[in-house]
Amino acid sequence: MAESSEQQHKPGGSEDPPNQPSSPLESQDHSDRPIPPLQLFGLFFKIGALTFGGGVAMLGVMHHELVVSRGILSDEEFTDYVSLSTSVPGAIAVNMGYMLGLRFAGVLGVVLSVLGVVLPSVLIILFILLVLGGQLENPWITRFFTGASGAVAAQIAYSTLLFGKSVWRDVISMAVAVLCFALVLVTSLHPLLIVLIALVLRFILPHRGDGRYRSGRAG
Repeated sequence: MAESSEQQHKPGGSEDPPNQPSSPLESQDHSDRPIPPLQLFGLFFKIGALTFGGGVAMLGVMHHELVVSRGILSDEEFTDYVSLSTSVPGAIAVNMGYMLGLRFAGVLGVVLSVLGVVLPSVLIILFILLVLGGQLENPWITRFFTGASGAVAAQIAYSTLLFGKSVWRDVISMAVAVLCFALVLVTSLHPLLIVLIALVLRFILPHRGDGRYRSGRAG
């Protein structure tokens, strides 16, 4: 009762507003709240600059920045974006930058997000060609690239485990993944064809949350 009377005596009869995030990148509601294009540029520049190997090796860093650290996406959204990015032509990071830039900041967000994720690689390659071009056989540089290769392998393994979590929860998705892995090992099919097979199978087969999935399990 005392607390109720205190709330009634507050000016306007309203409670104190909750603490607001200091920037859209810190929002944890996974909404479509606009994000300044320059912040998207900085975010994707950081992703591009801190990742060795590119492609799948970038997923661990991207998950940390987009889901864990800044809360821009939920785990489910991140999985969906990665699935779409790997199912269409182009680099994963570029496709992610395009889709997230368009979602949160429109056309300018697309331009700056893609530029941000590509620019670090361009600058690093130029540095290697212009400064280290004649020193690639240097033992110290060779050791660096050997160590970087091990780090890339670890990042790919982590990305596989990270992305596999969504597959392991669904028996049918797991079966499709095993089938595609077997096709890669024992056939000479083009990887793109295997991806298309997986897409078609997941489109026509029931999935978690689908009525066909529930009725099938109940039967």
